[in-house]
Amino acid sequence: MLAGTQAERLRALLHRSPREFGKPTSLWSLTLAAEVAFEQGLTERQLSHESIRQALIRLGVGWKRAKTWITSPDPHYARKKSGVTA
Repeated sequence: MLAGTQAERLRALLHRSPREFGKPTSLWSLTLAAEVAFEQGLTERQLSHESIRQALIRLGVGWKRAKTWITSPDPHYARKKSGVTA
């Protein structure tokens, strides 16, 4: 469990990009947040994603998984997707 100061440090950590910590992604996951918090000395042991989620709830921070959006390199993709025909 994260105490008040640790939870605030977690909030600050999540306002930075995971890439700043050498991670190959620009999006945080709860598991990644737990890993980086441990690596940065924020916690004595690596916490579970559930512990991170609970700490964020106590801070009043909502957490939702990022949605994956499908796009296409086709320059006419938007027109085709909308169903408009020329």
